[in-house]
Amino acid sequence: MAVPDIVSTRGRRNAELFLAALLGGVTVEAAAASVGISTRTAYRYLADVKFQQAFRDQKKAVLDRAVLRLTSAVDDALTTMISIHKSDAMPPASRAQCAIQLCKAAFANVMLSEIEDRLHQLEQRKGTVNMGDMGNGSNNNQQE
Repeated sequence: MAVPDIVSTRGRRNAELFLAALLGGVTVEAAAASVGISTRTAYRYLADVKFQQAFRDQKKAVLDRAVLRLTSAVDDALTTMISIHKSDAMPPASRAQCAIQLCKAAFANVMLSEIEDRLHQLEQRKGTVNMGDMGNGSNNNQQE
């Protein structure tokens, strides 16, 4: 985990550990205590622009990995829901619930697709399109 040179070598290691603890979802005070630094030092790290950027970068990386894991599990979840929905051995309430959830997912997908189409049309009218990978959070709008 890369933290920019904001402190000495020893302090840098503490900053990296503090950053990792924060990414674990604990409070500033708990993260500082787990690393063995004072809360004053912790807040000094947090006030540093380079540390803030490193935190944002690492947080985005954690979220990106979580999204990839969720995306890979969706197919299995969908297969399970479809098999429950189609199974005569399952209770009617379970089958109905799966049908409802499948319909909701399909509707959400259609709505998202329509929103993406509308956004693309607006970008074309404005003369800009996002040339980057859709959904990567990039703000690299370029002229077409």
